[in-house]
Amino acid sequence: MKILALDVGHKRIGMAKTDGLGIGVWPLQTLQRRSLSQDLEGIFEILESDQVEKIVVGLPLSMNGSESPQTQKTRTFANQLKRYLHEKGHPLPVDYWDERLSSWEAEETLSQAGIKTKKNKGLLDAEAACVILRDYLSINGFSPS
Repeated sequence: MKILALDVGHKRIGMAKTDGLGIGVWPLQTLQRRSLSQDLEGIFEILESDQVEKIVVGLPLSMNGSESPQTQKTRTFANQLKRYLHEKGHPLPVDYWDERLSSWEAEETLSQAGIKTKKNKGLLDAEAACVILRDYLSINGFSPS
């Protein structure tokens, strides 16, 4: 099963996907947020070209596990994406995944690889989406690589 993970932020949407077996995880380009319609269309194009079968959206919870205003914004965006996909005749299941510390883990991973993220936030967002997807797969019985 091909799965797309989204790390939805104010300025960018980081994305990562699995291979056809739903095991390997790779970062994709990061979408610069422009408008809701452009954001949804950009995601739709990737879903269609990669034949994605499920979407996992990182849910930004507070460190104590409670929801924040950003959590609600992310849920609203995911609901708008579901409606958009349904209207396009391409309904997909959408799961949420706790993304606490995903950006920190992504920054650590890139730092260990010698990659500086201060000037390339898009790379950090895509790697955070990879972290979200790997965590999702590991808890759901897959062995992401």
